[in-house]
Amino acid sequence: MTDEHLQARVQRIEADVHALYRMTSMRDGKEIRARIAATFGEDARACIILRGVQRGLNGPEIAAALADRGLPQASKQRVSDTLKALDEAGFVTKTEKGHYTAAGGLQGFGLDRTINTTLKKNDVDDIP
Repeated sequence: MTDEHLQARVQRIEADVHALYRMTSMRDGKEIRARIAATFGEDARACIILRGVQRGLNGPEIAAALADRGLPQASKQRVSDTLKALDEAGFVTKTEKGHYTAAGGLQGFGLDRTINTTLKKNDVDDIP
């Protein structure tokens, strides 16, 4: 493994640990589940934006995915604003290079289940 690859891997691990710490610093899993439900339980747009980050898409690609699904506010600026809000809430982390990565460790709190339910309820296709 080259030094660049090792450094990138360490940075991803640090980002995951930091994001997980922000989420688990709350008192209990009940609070984490409530935050997930409040953020993604009704908002298919936020679900698609997080899925885009999980799939490694950039802002314009996420905006295009929103537009393809007929979701409102599919501009790059609105995606950027939502990503900032998701960062503040601990669901994504911004890297030093300005890219967003999804926070790790939240699947055990029902994140994927909530996203899948919200997308299905709103008849919105997930990002493959």
